[in-house]
Amino acid sequence: MPCVGRGCNKPLVFAINTHGMEIGYCDTHIKSPRRYVGLKEDDAPNDFLKLHALLNSNQLFAKLMKDFSNEVSRAEKKRQGKSTWFNREKIGIKLNYSLSRYEGLCWFGTQPKIMSGLLTAQEFKNSIMNGYMVKDPGPGADHGEYSHRLQWHFIMRVMTSGFSQPKTSDWDWTPLRLYSETIKNANFAAGTGNFWGALLEGNMNTGVKACAGDPAWVNQQFRDHDVLKTTSFGETLTRRYNRRIAMEDTVQQKLAERNCKQAAGYQEVSTDPTGRPKENTIKLHAVLEYLYKWKKAGRPSGPPFVARVPGDTSTESDAARIAREAATAERLAAEYLWEATYKKKYANSRQLFQRAEYRDPDDDTSVVISDGLLLHKSESVKDAPLAERLIASTEGFNRAFKYSSSTGAKRVHK
Repeated sequence: MPCVGRGCNKPLVFAINTHGMEIGYCDTHIKSPRRYVGLKEDDAPNDFLKLHALLNSNQLFAKLMKDFSNEVSRAEKKRQGKSTWFNREKIGIKLNYSLSRYEGLCWFGTQPKIMSGLLTAQEFKNSIMNGYMVKDPGPGADHGEYSHRLQWHFIMRVMTSGFSQPKTSDWDWTPLRLYSETIKNANFAAGTGNFWGALLEGNMNTGVKACAGDPAWVNQQFRDHDVLKTTSFGETLTRRYNRRIAMEDTVQQKLAERNCKQAAGYQEVSTDPTGRPKENTIKLHAVLEYLYKWKKAGRPSGPPFVARVPGDTSTESDAARIAREAATAERLAAEYLWEATYKKKYANSRQLFQRAEYRDPDDDTSVVISDGLLLHKSESVKDAPLAERLIASTEGFNRAFKYSSSTGAKRVHK
């Protein structure tokens, strides 16, 4: 295979061999990635350098995503009692359900979790550091709700032997360990502060302008790639994308009617005496996050509770923090849209989600983790602690699940 750095044909001095393909860099093009992930000249390749190469491998991504879509399509047809022999019928896929079974095999937390309602930067980091693979609707339709999970599905297929054993001879860490380590602060040449931002948010320094390290590119592949767009998973993801775009268009139209202009970034601002957000202060995706959360969990009564972080010694009262949160222009815009448009549609829907909380089994107390990280209404955070799951992940797959190359991953027992 050619060097993934610039597509040259020089011999590879560093390579990952997987699924019949050899992925790596030549002696010229390995220098920049090594600096990017903070490796000195004599340092041995580490998992972050391997991850850099892997996320530049667009051909491998397409191959493994096709395998994934074929597996979940066959599994869904089998579940519905339809023939899987030479049956190319397209079928609707349960996106979250399909992905979570594979994630469960690799010891990621398996209860439903949705990032929404404006997480703080620390809440986002805490979710990743604790090994929670979450649905992420906030950044918008082009970024994709499932893009990061698809990136990690791709990574898990490479880092494990058929979702049964981690490839410890090829990788220093398991997928779960690598996932949780990416978000930790790191002083390296990329200058983004952590490897998640450097390698998984489209910031990679690479000659390939679009690659699997860019969530928007990942999302687009299932709509535009010659093969992936024709798969059941691709068609399901495309339908969801189109619905999200339609919602964005509706919100933009409603904001324009109120003379609210979209801002380049999120800002907490005051409002004018009429209560209408000032112009040039509205970020579309922030409004959408609120609406998405309220659609799932039901419109919260009153302003949101802003939980204190353990050890917080600030003198600001809870009432002041609540008032500050409620005064943001995005929330006011969302309030208007909810009352004017979406409440009518979703007010009587089942309220399936709640704020993420940890419930102590010994004294039945609960602590709110985040108003923005949502769980299924029947759930609390009860996955095994990360330390236990990290140890288990080095020993093999989670026996609560099993994997078949024909019908994918499924839960064996609860």
